[in-house]
Amino acid sequence: MRIARYGKTKYWAVYDGATLVCVCLYKKGAAEVVRRLQGLDAAQQWQDTNGPADSAQDASATGSCALF
Repeated sequence: MRIARYGKTKYWAVYDGATLVCVCLYKKGAAEVVRRLQGLDAAQQWQDTNGPADSAQDASATGSCALF
């Protein structure tokens, strides 16, 4: 993922490869979006490697994602 200016505007864009993920007003906000998405990616890789969680609390959260 990368952060770049969104065209010739004052906004910041987050890209995943060539795909635009979001546009933010502040670069700090764009960096936070990248940080959270990378965290979700790491969690998904862990689950793919280790299988789904066994606890009822973790199992109820599977399939839903709250970024903010």
